[in-house]
Amino acid sequence: MPRGDRYDSFTCLMISVMNNDSNITKLLLNSNADVTLTDDYWSMSALHFAGFHNSIESLNEILKIKNDTDFIDQQSKWFGFTPLNFAAFTGSTDVAQALVNCGSNETIKNEIGNMPLDTAKYYNYTDITALLQPNYHLRFIRNSDQNINGENDNLYLIVEKND
Repeated sequence: MPRGDRYDSFTCLMISVMNNDSNITKLLLNSNADVTLTDDYWSMSALHFAGFHNSIESLNEILKIKNDTDFIDQQSKWFGFTPLNFAAFTGSTDVAQALVNCGSNETIKNEIGNMPLDTAKYYNYTDITALLQPNYHLRFIRNSDQNINGENDNLYLIVEKND
């Protein structure tokens, strides 16, 4: 019996991406699955789900099939998020890097008015912040305070502005 809800229009490709199953994703793509299809509820494609679910292997397979910027930068009805917005929202660094490498527009704002960089900053995803804000870099520092075992092993990642 059909559920009659927002999940009815998910394609097999979307589900394989959500489950991070790159083998099924490859099989579906080799069988000519349409990567441009979106669900009826949120207008999200498999690429959006890859960003949301940190499915880097599936994302890479999809980008081998289609990687034009109109597709990569398509906004969903979920607050106007693009795949890059989703990657920034969920901390999916590898996905964000792959999308940026394919030319994803980093300045597209969602319906709240945030660019992916704003979202990454809000959630304190320093690696994505550094990726989307090239005038910054990452640096590791050690804290000289000792832990309960008397060891100095406190390592911190900080984002610093380039000179």
